Amino acid sequence: MSRTALYPEGASMMNNYGPKPVIEAITRVARQQRQSRSQLVFVIIEDWLRRRGELPPPERQEV
Repeated sequence: MSRTALYPEGASMMNNYGPKPVIEAITRVARQQRQSRSQLVFVIIEDWLRRRGELPPPERQEV
């Protein structure tokens, strides 16, 4: 369970650094995907690092 679910009053105190349109877009997409903003930001950074060649491609899972 997320910290904000345990302490809803803390949700309003979350740090929002960056341009307002970017924060709003991240918040909107995170809600659509039922993820936290930090989870979405992690996915974005991971993808960016892979595109730059800083991380290996994701492992394929056998079915």
